Amino acid sequence: MDAQRLIEAIQSALTESGATLLSEDERAKIHRHIDALLATCQGQDSQAVKQATEALNHATEAFAARRMDASVQKALAGKNLDSLEL
Repeated sequence: MDAQRLIEAIQSALTESGATLLSEDERAKIHRHIDALLATCQGQDSQAVKQATEALNHATEAFAARRMDASVQKALAGKNLDSLEL
């Protein structure tokens, strides 16, 4: 995924569930990494863009896990374990 699409996906996720799944400090940290990646993309150093992309990915790992957990909880809400096909 290129840097711009990654940023757009993360911003969309933040809009959708950032306020409920992240603390203010966690959101600020992610926004700092987004800003750093945007600034890096203005230059011509592909290695720096790669490193900034990896840093943003790392900064959002816990958020992604929380979003996945929330999705699973929502999907299983009200379901009986006996009714699930495993």
